[in-house]
Amino acid sequence: MGLVIDKIKGPLLHKHKGLNVIAQKAGQSPGAPIFKFGYLYNWYAAFDARSISAPGWHVPVYNDFYNLVLFLDPSAGFYTNNAAPFLKATDASWNGSSSRLNTTGFNARGAGLLDPNNQQCESLLDTFILWSYNVNDNSPYMSCVVMSSDNDSFVVPKNNIRPVVTDIHNGCSIRLLKNSTTLTNGQTGTYTGNNGIVYPTICIGNQEWISENLVETIYANGDTIPEVTDYTTWNALSTGARASYNNDHSNAYSTGTVIISEGDSLIFKEGSNIQLSLEDNILTITATASTVTDIIGNAGTATKLQTARNINGVPFDGSSDITVPASQKTKNLMITLSTAL
Repeated sequence: MGLVIDKIKGPLLHKHKGLNVIAQKAGQSPGAPIFKFGYLYNWYAAFDARSISAPGWHVPVYNDFYNLVLFLDPSAGFYTNNAAPFLKATDASWNGSSSRLNTTGFNARGAGLLDPNNQQCESLLDTFILWSYNVNDNSPYMSCVVMSSDNDSFVVPKNNIRPVVTDIHNGCSIRLLKNSTTLTNGQTGTYTGNNGIVYPTICIGNQEWISENLVETIYANGDTIPEVTDYTTWNALSTGARASYNNDHSNAYSTGTVIISEGDSLIFKEGSNIQLSLEDNILTITATASTVTDIIGNAGTATKLQTARNINGVPFDGSSDITVPASQKTKNLMITLSTAL
C-alpha cells in the first residue's frame, strides 16, 4: 500500500502540478504508456554503440525478420508472402482494405515515415517501416522491412544480396527481438526498456518480440536520445535522434486525460509510483513510498502536518490518531490521509 495523497468525492476535475501523466489501467504492464505508433528514429539511433536496447535484446537483422515471415508463410518468396495479416493490428491504425487478423499479437501499426529530405512526415496509417541491419548496407541507403496498407506482404529481404533499404536519415519505427527465449509460440512476456517502460512481448515461433513500437528516450548507458523537431536539422545529423509523427506526441503514445470507470485503477509513468483508483464514486490518488522524497515542500520529510486541520471539528496534525465524537461524525469525509506524513 502506498501513501494516499488525496481522496476526492464526486465528479470533480482534479489536477496535481508536476506529474508527467502517461497512464494505463491497472493490470497492464506497470510504467508503460498506452502505446500508439511509437517514436520514429533515424538509423544512427537504432544502431548507436550505446544501445537502444537493454541487455539480452537487439534490433533485428534481416535474417531475423525473414525467419519470422517463414514461420507465418513457409512458401514466402523474395518480396512476396502472406505474412502481414497475421501481424497487423486490428484497430484503427491502418487505412485500406487488406486483411488484418493480428493472430500473432504482434500489433503492427501503420506508423508512417519521417522524410526530412522532403520536409515532412508521411504515410501514417499506410506504411509500417522498421529498421533492420545487413552487413552489406551501403550508406546512405540502409536496411529496413516494410508493411503497407494495400497488400498482405511483409516485405523483407531473403538474403543480403537483395536488401530492402531506405535513406539513413529517414525516421522509422523500431521493434526489438530477444537474443534467446524460453517462451513457446503464443506465450507472452515483458521487456523492460532503458527508460524503465515495460513493453508486452509475444513469442512467434521460437522468437520473442516486443509487441509495440519503441518509445525510448535514452540509450542503455543513460545518455539521452535527443528529440529533433526541425527537418533540416534532422537531415544533417550523423548521430541518433527521435521524433513523433508530425511532432505530435499523441501519435507516439497516449497522455493526459484518461477516463476510468468504477473499479478501474490507473498507473502513471513517473517510476510507476502514482496510482488513481475509483471506488464508490471516490477518486483516490496514491503514491508509493519511493515518491515521498520527491514531493515538493514540507510533505517530503515531515512527520506531521505543517498546519493542523480539523476533521469534523477535531484538530489533526498526522502525529497521532484522533477520536471523533459520535455527535460530530458526518456521512462522508471529503479528504482522507491514510498514513501520517
